[in-house]
Amino acid sequence: MIVDALVIKIASLFLMMFAGYIMVRCKVLQPKDAKPISEISLYLIFPCIIIVSFQIEYTQDIRDGLILATIAAVVIHIILLGVPWLFKNKLNLDAVEKVTVIYSNSGNLIIPLIAATLGPKYVIYTSAYTAVQTVLLWSHCRYVLMGGGKINILRILLNINLLAVAVGGILFFCGIKLWRPVYDAMASMGLMIGPACMLVTGMVIASMNLKKVIHYPRLPLIVALRLIIMPAIILPFLWILDRIGNVPDSAAILLVPFLATAAPSASSITQMSLLYHNNTEYAGLLNMVSTILCIITYPAFVWFYELIF
Repeated sequence: MIVDALVIKIASLFLMMFAGYIMVRCKVLQPKDAKPISEISLYLIFPCIIIVSFQIEYTQDIRDGLILATIAAVVIHIILLGVPWLFKNKLNLDAVEKVTVIYSNSGNLIIPLIAATLGPKYVIYTSAYTAVQTVLLWSHCRYVLMGGGKINILRILLNINLLAVAVGGILFFCGIKLWRPVYDAMASMGLMIGPACMLVTGMVIASMNLKKVIHYPRLPLIVALRLIIMPAIILPFLWILDRIGNVPDSAAILLVPFLATAAPSASSITQMSLLYHNNTEYAGLLNMVSTILCIITYPAFVWFYELIF
């Protein structure tokens, strides 16, 4: 069962995170050392694994699967953007809370999970969610955290992960294969994604004061919205897509965007809030708490997903 493999993989990833936590607590590393590892992940490991995921034979089934994954990603983000807007008077979310509810850590956690549970051939379907969220992160999310301002279209288009999706897509649809040494090097780089991302997460958590959680009484509500309520709202829409999509293996394909939806808050929110001076401590705590609690919510949702699909 997928849920069994998922539990094992989540447990192993959290052990990696704990290793990063211990390294900082034992003063072997400093919290600031997480930055270069994070930059290596963002600018090297992620693009490598995205491009490598497209290095498969072009088939109609994969093309249809990518279309289905893209439609699902668009529908999911419409819902994620719409729910906070529809209930803005009742929820009364501030900027950090709003983007936390909308944007998930769909790269750092999802790609290694998909590769380990469904298999490397399914990583290609993560590109659809990555592309949609990347555009919105550098437009809507940035706009909300800044409290206004202009949207930098060029910066969105030149985002390294979006460029990797474009390059990988071109190679895939044109049937171009990378030179074997290049492919092997990029594939080997991609294997580092899980350890690198979780080490950084553990190092960041080690630098935080858990006692500060009590200073934010709305934190449990926001974490519940991110990990439980939003995925629960989206699940029926994915069930409908599965029924009308008429795509082979659609249930497994749609599990990819669903896992992305149920992920903890995006770590990039903490980085953006720091850049735009918008309650960085709160953003970091939301990321930390949601990351820790997803070890419980993730397997529960996947079990329920398998049950109804």
